[in-house]
Amino acid sequence: MQAIRESPARVVRIEPDASVRDAARAMKRAGVGCLVVVSDGRPVGILTDRDLCLRAIAPRVERTAPLRVRDVMTTPVECLPVDATVHAAVGLMRALGVRRLPLVDDQGSLQGLVALDDLLALLTGAMHDLAVEGLESRRRSASDGRESRARQELEMLYGQLVDGVRQARWTAQEAFLAEVEHLKDRAKALFAR
Repeated sequence: MQAIRESPARVVRIEPDASVRDAARAMKRAGVGCLVVVSDGRPVGILTDRDLCLRAIAPRVERTAPLRVRDVMTTPVECLPVDATVHAAVGLMRALGVRRLPLVDDQGSLQGLVALDDLLALLTGAMHDLAVEGLESRRRSASDGRESRARQELEMLYGQLVDGVRQARWTAQEAFLAEVEHLKDRAKALFAR
């Protein structure tokens, strides 16, 4: 398996002695949620937007004039219908550059929240199910010679998926999801023969 390599241009670095204000500005300017803290070119820590909120902002807010949520919230908020597909969720997240979306019913009432992590877990589960299904089908088809052909075709499809992900450098989530669905459909078709 090929090692994952992230483009160095996408890594935003900061020195440990930089101010929290400078860190927040760097995150905003780069449109990222974390910075790699480096000293002498080596990673010594990581600073996330959550770290800023819980360790820097919250203690100060307690000591100053009260801010209201309306003063700092992002509005308007984009929502997804509660029955939206994974493909639609990832597409909207990617288009908006967000990792979480509220789920609403037909009347616009809040029904839940979907996070990118939830979608990745769902896809991981789907890939696991595909593997289990493939192994079971392989066991059943071993006696009629279909196993070798199916295995070769699946290996080729999997290789194409890995190459596509490597080329996209994990930024083309929608294309990745489409390829996973294509791989799943092809595997089912192969084992149905």
